[in-house]
Amino acid sequence: QVIFIGPGDDRTYQAAANDLRRHTVSGNDTNEALNKFRTDTYSLSPTAITSAAREYIIDNPKSPVSIYLFDRYFVQEETVSDKELTKLLSTLKTHNPHDHYLLDLETQIAQTQRRAIGKKIPNITLTRPNGTRTQLWANSSEPYTLIVFWATWMPGGYDFLWQLGRIADQYKDQHTLRIVTQSLDVEQRTWQEAVRRDSLRSILHTSDGLGFESSTIKKLGITSIPRILLTDHNHAVIDHTDSPAQLDKMLQKHIK
Repeated sequence: QVIFIGPGDDRTYQAAANDLRRHTVSGNDTNEALNKFRTDTYSLSPTAITSAAREYIIDNPKSPVSIYLFDRYFVQEETVSDKELTKLLSTLKTHNPHDHYLLDLETQIAQTQRRAIGKKIPNITLTRPNGTRTQLWANSSEPYTLIVFWATWMPGGYDFLWQLGRIADQYKDQHTLRIVTQSLDVEQRTWQEAVRRDSLRSILHTSDGLGFESSTIKKLGITSIPRILLTDHNHAVIDHTDSPAQLDKMLQKHIK
């Protein structure tokens, strides 16, 4: 729940235990404005709420509420076009050029666009379990590459690793799919033991032990895991998902 508060401020939070979505925060005009937006849009459809958020941002570009709505309903929604993100961001930056929250969102948008559909993935440097380094596109001959960002500590991490092994076995005779994983594990021994079972498979497992501080992760704008990208022979992203449950369907859609 978002609450706008400054140093020394007192705020009152109220909500029914059986419906926290209808909470209210009193104490300043910004919180009251957000209360009103929530009340006005409570019964609307998701599409209508997004439209209302867009209208609010355009009508109130100086309001901190607008920056929050921009984040919640546009930056966090992958279906929003780059054109609309850029337009709304420009509107907000004109009126809030030094707002740190907005500047962080601008950086996040730029990173996300680097791995959007149609964007080419650069030839990043990767580190194998034995410590040797390689390039992402070195020895790449398959028409499709699955690039996976994961970690053993994420929920279902080991099950996901098993799923990737099954997929590798499924496509190995077709020579159509190459799998490359980048682990965000900081504890390297745990990761190395987890992927050792795949040593005879064609999966390229990599990790530099830096987690989200990895230059590779930052360069591609990965802010959460799992994150799965499917690229074509030109190294361009043709599909992506953050749901292992959708992975098989995504592959079947593109690899006949």
